[in-house]
Amino acid sequence: MTDLRGSTTPVTGDIVARRYRLLERIGEGGMARVFRAHDTYLDRPVAIKIMRGPVHDALTADRVRAETTSLASLNHHSLVTLFDAHIDDEGISYLVMEYVSGITLRDLISEGPVAPVVLAGIATDLAEALYVAHEAGIVHRDLKPSNVLLWRSPVPSRDWRAKLADFGIAHLLDAEEAVAGPIMGTAAYIAPEQARGAPPAPPADIYAFGLLLIEALTGVRPYGDVEGVGAVVARMTAAPDIPRTLDAGWRRLLRRMTSLRPEERPSALEVAVVAAGYAQAAQPAPIIDESTAPVDVAELDAAPVPARPVTDQIPVTLVGAAAAAAAAPAAASVQTGTNPAAKYHGDRQIGRLVWVTIAGIAALLIAVVTVLWAASLPEPGVWDGDDAPVTVGGGEGPPPSVSVTAEVPVDDGR
Repeated sequence: MTDLRGSTTPVTGDIVARRYRLLERIGEGGMARVFRAHDTYLDRPVAIKIMRGPVHDALTADRVRAETTSLASLNHHSLVTLFDAHIDDEGISYLVMEYVSGITLRDLISEGPVAPVVLAGIATDLAEALYVAHEAGIVHRDLKPSNVLLWRSPVPSRDWRAKLADFGIAHLLDAEEAVAGPIMGTAAYIAPEQARGAPPAPPADIYAFGLLLIEALTGVRPYGDVEGVGAVVARMTAAPDIPRTLDAGWRRLLRRMTSLRPEERPSALEVAVVAAGYAQAAQPAPIIDESTAPVDVAELDAAPVPARPVTDQIPVTLVGAAAAAAAAPAAASVQTGTNPAAKYHGDRQIGRLVWVTIAGIAALLIAVVTVLWAASLPEPGVWDGDDAPVTVGGGEGPPPSVSVTAEVPVDDGR
């Protein structure tokens, strides 16, 4: 185990800057090697990208500091965080980043085309990351599937969450060369204007993003029939093929993202909004609890009111009591909140219960009066008076006559 200094080639077990212990090599490119390492100061895993050689003298210390500060200031859940950086024009140069445990989008594509709903979630994360960086004036310049890190989503509505790695690294390390004209980035994803030597700009990232999405949806890399310089020349003269088997919305978005004219491409924010809409539309409808769901006033007014059954066997005296008993819990269950439809529904229910209660009480009073009136009548066939009872229709012959004499007091003038 050695402390890596100078231009020594890093190997597993070395310690960088007396702090980062290299555990295993997890990636390698033309410019650098990437290791999973252990931060012995903070006791956490990190990813450290070690440059293959000294950085060219053209990168001044002031420019490097400014670029490093810009990258470190980026903060988004879909951006791999830059923890530390050391740029040396003579010795070792490295960048220390957040370590993400998962796979790359390249690994996922190798298993076959990615389902549109799955890719919509991934695209939303990446577009948000691009938007945050573009707003800070930083361009990725090397957007490709192997730079997209995927980790399992903690929520059931998403399969993967995405993080964009190596963001701004090419811009940071090769800014002077980019101004001079050489093409930087992976040839398979370079935008037409980049191939012509234009300075790096956000539309170039959007173009590479579009090619990445086409490859993920189809499992085939655009312009895959040509290699190297031929692929660069091909994209300068023709837009990539977009399969007609894709959804019309996806085709429209991808056509705009891969337009040969940079000004016709959408911004990262526009892509994020559209992708989020695709992800949301593909989700199953939520299960709504009808007992707590808000009432649609229009549907409530349009719905027919069922007729109330009339039962002759139910005593009239029970109508009022049942209505009063039903009114109390129903009225208590009406909650006054901010939902106007629920309040409207509650008011109508209370109104109905009040009228039912009044009708019940009226029916009860009518019943009581009827019973008292009936009780005051004599039994059938019996005259309740001072004379003897007379049987009506009980014998033969005509019914006897009844003489009624009224005594009237006479005023004799006394």
